[in-house]
Amino acid sequence: MNKLKTSKVGDVVTKMAIRVVFDPYFEHLLVPGVFEPMPRPNRKAPPTYRIAQSIPSMEQYAEMKRSRYTASASDLQAQAANGIEELGSELRSWHDNLPDGINSSDKASEIDEAASALEGLSVPDVPEALAGDSIYFLPGLELDSRPKRAAEIGRIISTLTDAAEQKKVEIAEEAPESEDIQEIESFIGDLENAASELESVSFPCMM
Repeated sequence: MNKLKTSKVGDVVTKMAIRVVFDPYFEHLLVPGVFEPMPRPNRKAPPTYRIAQSIPSMEQYAEMKRSRYTASASDLQAQAANGIEELGSELRSWHDNLPDGINSSDKASEIDEAASALEGLSVPDVPEALAGDSIYFLPGLELDSRPKRAAEIGRIISTLTDAAEQKKVEIAEEAPESEDIQEIESFIGDLENAASELESVSFPCMM
């Protein structure tokens, strides 16, 4: 039996024991409220946590996760748009600050091309009929490179596309002649174009 299931408040458990029960998001949802990190005597020692309060059930944990990672369609759109802008700004700054001798190289051209592609890429505004709808999006946890961050933005755009498709169906069932249907269809098309353009961006490797 996993030690976590038999532990009580005040006990110390390893990260591995927690991970057997919960997923990696526990570090964002249950730390430090439920699990308080303990000092590590050395780098090789496994991470441990003190149980600070009653451990939630899996049902409670699932609800915590859904509550934490549910946002409006407009908020997700803004997250994607800001992410693209940040990537483009980073690459442009990299290009503009290349040292002499490299600023006219093939590497410089690659950086400039990627920066220009991102600067010309936009995520369409969310139609009013969808803007306030709540959408569950579970974010990536290891976004430690520009390609991974771009892929995360692609996931957001895909999630928005799925939500828009569902909204279109719902509106069509209630009001087949609604003008909102055409707006959402246009939004979906623009999202698909943005996703395709983002996927085609080639991120240069660091020198």
